[in-house]
Amino acid sequence: AAPPWHTPFTFGPPAAVAPWLASLACGLALWALAIGAGARPLPRRMFGIVALVVLWAGLRQPAGQQETVFLAAGLSLLVIGAAIALDEQVSRGLRAGLLFAASLTAAFGICQYFGFAAWLAPWASYSEAGEAYGNLRQPNQYASLCWLGMAVLLWAPPRLPRPAAFALAALLAIGSAASVSRTGMLQGFVLTVLAAAWPGPDRRPRLQLCVVAALAYFGATLLLPFALQAATGALPAR
Repeated sequence: AAPPWHTPFTFGPPAAVAPWLASLACGLALWALAIGAGARPLPRRMFGIVALVVLWAGLRQPAGQQETVFLAAGLSLLVIGAAIALDEQVSRGLRAGLLFAASLTAAFGICQYFGFAAWLAPWASYSEAGEAYGNLRQPNQYASLCWLGMAVLLWAPPRLPRPAAFALAALLAIGSAASVSRTGMLQGFVLTVLAAAWPGPDRRPRLQLCVVAALAYFGATLLLPFALQAATGALPAR
């Protein structure tokens, strides 16, 4: 579940070819594992809906062939996800892989922000000091992955000691803050509102994690530019 988020290599006419191929291969591998454990086959009705949406997109934008292909690939991954959603072991592994991917991406982003991207080559994309986007090469997508990891930590966490969960929440929030993404800020706010509104016995632990993440996020927003200037003499690119 983690490699699609960490594909550092780009080749082909569009740079997204390698990450999409990795995503498709890993999605099919997860589906094969689920089928081996007795999961349901790929839902044919959903494939029919995907075909209609892709056909509509192709007719709507005849010149946008690349976008139509990526739309088809993304919707196909959703169908594969629907096929494995009811398999508990594969779903648990998917959640753990997503949390691992988000945490590693946040760590990469913080290293990129402080100008250590060259030290991580070739396993992390290069960026100038003051920029953070992991291997996703786009700050909004990078911030979204950080908060996806936070969502796993809030609603489907693996068995972690409480201090480790707090540390991961802080890491993900600081990583998102380093991206200076307004989309990421909005996503963090929405997660906090959902954690407060979601009923159940785990509401208090969820809110504690949100408080830690909020303090880390706003603290990083204020302090990261000063830390960058003190460490490198550079100012943030954004």
